[in-house]
Amino acid sequence: MSTGMPNPNQIMQQLQAARDAGADWATLRELEDAYGRAMDEVSRILTAAVAELNQRAADLKRHGRGKRA
Repeated sequence: MSTGMPNPNQIMQQLQAARDAGADWATLRELEDAYGRAMDEVSRILTAAVAELNQRAADLKRHGRGKRA
């Protein structure tokens, strides 16, 4: 994702590596929290995208361009 937001996949990889390395609880908790925040952001972005697509579909249908052949 090129938006500058944290990548949940990368955070999960870091978390797994930290677990495997026997990292302390505070480090693991920090990574778990970062992962949760990243996933919340992904969810927010996807929800907004679906809402936008639904609005565009409604606009096309309203203007007669949403008919299927």
